[in-house]
Amino acid sequence: MTAVDRSEPDTVAAARGQPAVVAHRPNRYQSPILPPHLSDEEVVGRWLAAKATGRGRLATTTLAQYRTEAERLFWYARQTGTPISSWGLDEFSAYIGFLQAPAPWAVRKPGVRRGSPDWRPFLGPLTDRSAGQTQKIVTSLFDWLRDVGYLQLNPATGLPTVGRLEPEKQVRFLSASDTALLREAIVARPGAESGRQARLTKARDLFAVDLFERTGLRTSEVVHCRMGHVRIEPVPQALRREFPDAPPLPVAAAR
Repeated sequence: MTAVDRSEPDTVAAARGQPAVVAHRPNRYQSPILPPHLSDEEVVGRWLAAKATGRGRLATTTLAQYRTEAERLFWYARQTGTPISSWGLDEFSAYIGFLQAPAPWAVRKPGVRRGSPDWRPFLGPLTDRSAGQTQKIVTSLFDWLRDVGYLQLNPATGLPTVGRLEPEKQVRFLSASDTALLREAIVARPGAESGRQARLTKARDLFAVDLFERTGLRTSEVVHCRMGHVRIEPVPQALRREFPDAPPLPVAAAR
């Protein structure tokens, strides 16, 4: 790994008035499924590669955020002189605290480009929300390192996520009785059965109610949908518990 930059305080902990952590605890483990003699950076590179492939691969923007978090993590580890494979609860907690209150020398000055000796991966302190997101990503990294046998334990285990608890999102704005009333109003409209156009309008409106209720799509998403995007499939048992009134799939539609 890169040597510690001695032009700055010996460690980030020292820069914050805290005692430096110099003892490297033996958390690293000889993984039975990874090639031997890999560096921390090489193993984390495999984690990023795993996140970029397969069915559960991350979106491009999300993957870029994961790469940024890995870059920040290793930069900090170099400054403290403690590799991430030797981190414990104290080191991880100190890192999260550093994100929220970095020392002045650790903040990149305007105009400094990547590749410069003065480049830093931080533009300033992170908000509670951003620091909490960083903590979740890095914790998932350590989970993976433990799962593949590279670490014995996750150094973030047991630490509460920083920031305030987000209020629960409202799952539904209309209850089942509300949507039932809406359907009744559509069916009971004057002239609903008087002509072809009226019947088509009723069918369209009932379909729209079903679409919003059973898919959770946003209005902006529905506007860009086409009927070609709609597929008729059997209702899984888990969903049938949520929608007990879902009609059975017609045999003809299942073919």
